[in-house]
Amino acid sequence: MAKVRIPLAIVRDRSVSGHAHEDIAVTVGSFTHLADSCYLGLEVDNYESTAIDSVMRRMYEQWLSDLRAMAEGGDVVLFPVSLQDEGSLWITSEGDTSGHTAVAVLSTDLEAWRFNASEYHEVLDQVRSGRWYVVGDSRFECSLVDLIQAVGDLLVALDAA
Repeated sequence: MAKVRIPLAIVRDRSVSGHAHEDIAVTVGSFTHLADSCYLGLEVDNYESTAIDSVMRRMYEQWLSDLRAMAEGGDVVLFPVSLQDEGSLWITSEGDTSGHTAVAVLSTDLEAWRFNASEYHEVLDQVRSGRWYVVGDSRFECSLVDLIQAVGDLLVALDAA
């Protein structure tokens, strides 16, 4: 069976160092955005590439775990993809009983300094109950299996870098 390509990519520019800004290229659906890795480094007080990668790895592993739980009948899955002083962007995935999922980016007013990125589960209720809106060009649908594979591929690409 041919691998299905879904419109999801998160790529970090490792040539940027220090308190990096606009060094993570995010694509979800037709939406593209340049995110900052500075909050990832702040979490571990280290802005070296390997430290940022370790935070991203923990986040991807949690995301995969959440998506797999959703396949077993879990709830909506949220994943922080852009952390900023004034708010944050989250990828949301909502499955149905047929094995498909609707994916989109939510813009929220939850400031990144309020939580550690790799401990994002602690603020999920705030994201759900806070002010948010779906970013227009970010919506797409795919099978949950394909989304899990795509997130697994992000983890493999991170480990290979």
